[in-house]
Amino acid sequence: MVAHQQQHYSEAQRQYRQSLTIAVDIGHVGATVIGLLHLAAIDAAEGRAERAALLLGAVAALNQSLRITHDPSETREFDEHVALARAALGARAFNTAWARGQALSLDQAVALALDK
Repeated sequence: MVAHQQQHYSEAQRQYRQSLTIAVDIGHVGATVIGLLHLAAIDAAEGRAERAALLLGAVAALNQSLRITHDPSETREFDEHVALARAALGARAFNTAWARGQALSLDQAVALALDK
């Protein structure tokens, strides 16, 4: 997270992908969803708004279906990334990408996040 906070996005993305891979390997679904959120944040920060919206939609759907709750700071972070992606794409394109993301399975969202 330090690399992300310092805007070293390439390094942050590498670290988040590694963490996501570990979470998937050990079967920790909550950590997997958080990993997807972190990679969506990098996408939003680097101007990949459509991909960010896809992943954010997937995270929202997975949070709901798996009944995952987050602390207020994580909720604020999520809302900030949603706002950034929505502003970059416009409401219509964002809503389309969000809906497509919500339709992704956990495995599909992970594959997207890891470029597989």
